[in-house]
Amino acid sequence: MIHTKRDEPRLAQFATSVDLVLCDLTQTWIHRVRGDYDDILSADRQSSRAWAAAIYEEYPHVHGLYYRSTWNHEWKNVALFERAAGALPLRPVSDAALADEAVEAIVKATAARYNWKVETA
Repeated sequence: MIHTKRDEPRLAQFATSVDLVLCDLTQTWIHRVRGDYDDILSADRQSSRAWAAAIYEEYPHVHGLYYRSTWNHEWKNVALFERAAGALPLRPVSDAALADEAVEAIVKATAARYNWKVETA
C-alpha cells in the first residue's frame, strides 16, 4: 500500500558533491570476509549493526553501505555513515509530496509494478 497523504510522504532526489565510496554488500565481498549475508539482512538488527560498525572501523574511507532490501532482494538501499555528511547538499535536486500531481505517474507505475494499492485519502 502506498499512502500518498498519511504522514505527508515525499519523493526527493539529490546529488552528492563528491563520488561516494560504498561497501557493496550485494556481491561476494561479504563471503570473502567469512560473513553471512543473512546476518546482515536479518530481522535481528543487532547483528546488522555489528557488521556496520565493523565495516566502519575497518574501512575509514568508506562513506556507507550498498545492500539489498529486506522487503525485496531486487531493491537496493544505501545507508550512509556520518562521514558522508559533507558530500550531501543542503537542498535536494527535486522534492515533491507523493500526493503532488508531478509524481502521480511514478506512484502509479510503482504501485502497478509491485501490485500495491494507492491510498489517496
